[in-house]
Amino acid sequence: NLKYHQACQKIIEEYNEYVLHNKASYNVDKFEQQSKYKVSRFEKRMWSVQDQSFWTKFNIGTKLLSEHNVFPLSCYVMVKDNNELEIKGLYLYGYFKNDGTLYKIYQPKTIDKKFIKVDNYIQGIEQVKPHDYLIITSSLKDVMSIKSLKIHADVIAPDSENTMIKKELMEEFINSYKKIVLLFDNDAPGIESMTKYKKLFPALSISVLPMSKDVSDSIRDFGAKEVKNRLIPILNKKLNEEKENT
Repeated sequence: NLKYHQACQKIIEEYNEYVLHNKASYNVDKFEQQSKYKVSRFEKRMWSVQDQSFWTKFNIGTKLLSEHNVFPLSCYVMVKDNNELEIKGLYLYGYFKNDGTLYKIYQPKTIDKKFIKVDNYIQGIEQVKPHDYLIITSSLKDVMSIKSLKIHADVIAPDSENTMIKKELMEEFINSYKKIVLLFDNDAPGIESMTKYKKLFPALSISVLPMSKDVSDSIRDFGAKEVKNRLIPILNKKLNEEKENT
């Protein structure tokens, strides 16, 4: 009766407990990794009124969606061994690279599996422009919501808050931008992830928007104007700290 992620955690905890208190009676070499479901194909569709209603709540329109290669899907198919699983729904979206490669599926109305990861990708990386400042946030939806506020900064997001951007790339960012600000979710996992980044890369700054969980939800709950009025001073404070330290 557990949810998917709760069941996974329970299995891991009980397995670790078993290993701690029992001698191994198996041959590790004989273990084989179980195959996983993978996205084999998908079908795009036209935008609908339902899509408009969903995305505009976060101040995101078709211009930003097109710029970041987000397209609605009518369905997608997952395959494992000889089994196929077709998923259909009104709220299915594909996240694509500039070359048309699908890297993630977003299904916001699914409680336990909102994202289906297809490929590694730093979201927003192909849309960066020669700005002086970089904001690293937690999702592509937040990337687009922040950009909708007309803030003069590049905005990117890793695969997730739990996925660290590679050290080599982070060092390249640090050398390329005057300042990098972390703006993840303001809940415990988001704060923890930002703290990890700050520990590894002291040059980064941590910002917290004390509204809803993230920027996009804050826009939905309070409106774009109110979020911008509260976010700009928070970001400016970090930039002023950078100038004072220079």
